[in-house]
Amino acid sequence: MEVKEDILTNIAEGGWIFPQETWDNLSGYEKSFINNEFTGIRTLENYKKRLEFHGFTNMDRVLDAGCGYGQWAHAMAAFNQHIDGVDIDNGRLKGAQEIAKAMNINNVQFQNSPLETLPFPDNYFDGIFCYSVFMFTDMPKALQQFNRVLKPSGKLYINTDTIGWYFHLFLDVPRDRLNALRMLARTLLGYKKNIIVREKWLKKQLKNAGFEIISLGVEGETSINSQTNKNDALPFYPQRYYNRKSILEVIAKKTTR
Repeated sequence: MEVKEDILTNIAEGGWIFPQETWDNLSGYEKSFINNEFTGIRTLENYKKRLEFHGFTNMDRVLDAGCGYGQWAHAMAAFNQHIDGVDIDNGRLKGAQEIAKAMNINNVQFQNSPLETLPFPDNYFDGIFCYSVFMFTDMPKALQQFNRVLKPSGKLYINTDTIGWYFHLFLDVPRDRLNALRMLARTLLGYKKNIIVREKWLKKQLKNAGFEIISLGVEGETSINSQTNKNDALPFYPQRYYNRKSILEVIAKKTTR
């Protein structure tokens, strides 16, 4: 009970409202996930600073692709007219809806959909924000869908694990060592999903899907907004492990199709 209340207190101190009933129905794994995503430096204000830094403001309609509990969608709602969030986890979608209701956020909606078959018309979104989910999709197919539903010159933000992250999992996190090896094996075998994303490969996939890269770097580094201070946009993960980039992020715009 004490641990639960400590986490909920930390969540509230970060500017979020997490409904008690929602929390009580979560598994231990989900509570641990929530603790990682809604506490510490991951305050609502810091999410907003990241979005301003990445230039995801003043748009009519934005897609949070792989939204989970909707923390990015909830933050984007302060800057944009309407936010759609999609995910394949119904439990997290339900939580995202309940958090939005508790926080009186009325310009977001959530639905179940894989990123490879988005249920939206062509040229629908001004921006797509995809944080820490892309590597678990069939990436070429997801990029084709992103291109289809984005308006001409629409913006795409992608954040994805790369080699340093898996060095960290293999060397520092024994319970995830096998997962790191599986990701490496799938990468070497040429799979397009659940693999280690390399920078050169990502650039090629974006070009093939009709995107032009505007900014590419490590976690918390890319920006198209010259009015924001990089020091205000805190990275949520270490940018490198063992002198290797751990998280890549890219901002691109739709150029063709």
